[in-house]
Amino acid sequence: MADGRICMEIFEVEDFLRNPPHGFRVESRGSGHTLVKSDPNSCCVFIDEFNLDKRKVIFQFSTGREFVIDNLGNYTKMREKITSQQIYLLASASDISSLKGEKIYRTAEVSTYFIVVLNGKHPLVKWQMEKGLDRAISSVAGESYNVEIDLSQALQSWVERRENVLPSALKGKSWTDCSFSLKYHSDALFDIPFWFGLSNRHFKITYE
Repeated sequence: MADGRICMEIFEVEDFLRNPPHGFRVESRGSGHTLVKSDPNSCCVFIDEFNLDKRKVIFQFSTGREFVIDNLGNYTKMREKITSQQIYLLASASDISSLKGEKIYRTAEVSTYFIVVLNGKHPLVKWQMEKGLDRAISSVAGESYNVEIDLSQALQSWVERRENVLPSALKGKSWTDCSFSLKYHSDALFDIPFWFGLSNRHFKITYE
């Protein structure tokens, strides 16, 4: 996704591990672990450890879904990274099949996982990131805060607009749990708003 005009890509987890994209290397360990290596200076990976076919998948240089920051310098560096690099996330998708009758309505959901790649330097994404962070941080009352950045709506819209050209594995799904968080924790002893949950913020990236 070197082309800044491309906003998003989606990979089935198995395909990603079988044929990793440029910049990634996958190693199978005898201890039942699969290690995914990447260059931490060229992309942002916000993926927690997860299990796949009885193996634990670990992204070596991932910060996990939550990135903790303890000073303004680190916040500035992370802000620059997520607005100039590719962002890798793990998303959940559910197949929803409904059986309708006169008196019966039943819904079955089967969750699967996908790797979502968001182009942080895409003009629309970059603008929404910067705007969302500015608004969230300017609205908190204390020195510490949590900001969740939710991509689920953007992902849902992106897939729906491309259902005629996407593989069947990506069609007819409800996309959820595609987000990451920046947590700024200061060493203030009496950061009352934060401890009472008043400094939690959330904004969504949309594909419009």
